[in-house]
Amino acid sequence: MDVCRWMAPESLTAGETSVKSDVWSFGVLLWELSTLGATPYPGKSVDEAGQMITTGQHMECPASCLPDLYSVMQQCWRLAPEERADFCACAAHLDRLLENNTDYLLLEDVPAEYFADLK
Repeated sequence: MDVCRWMAPESLTAGETSVKSDVWSFGVLLWELSTLGATPYPGKSVDEAGQMITTGQHMECPASCLPDLYSVMQQCWRLAPEERADFCACAAHLDRLLENNTDYLLLEDVPAEYFADLK
């Protein structure tokens, strides 16, 4: 599997890694969890996914994911690393969702095409 789908823009373009690039990848992990393990940037080639990442285009909100959880992902995917949330802010947001017993996934709405083989 190609790793560029989890990499931050600065990691792809300049090989730079930091806690902020890890936050980007955490946002992708949240997207994966909300789709029950679908491949990020579904239906996109490696080059297309890389182009989306480096130009600041985000994956859409999965049909199974409610806006509060998608908001955390968007905070992780800000193009400029200094504008991204940090892990403490992400954890606090997720804690609030759990404390409020907020539904954040609609399991019946996970599209079958997320699980297609993307060779």
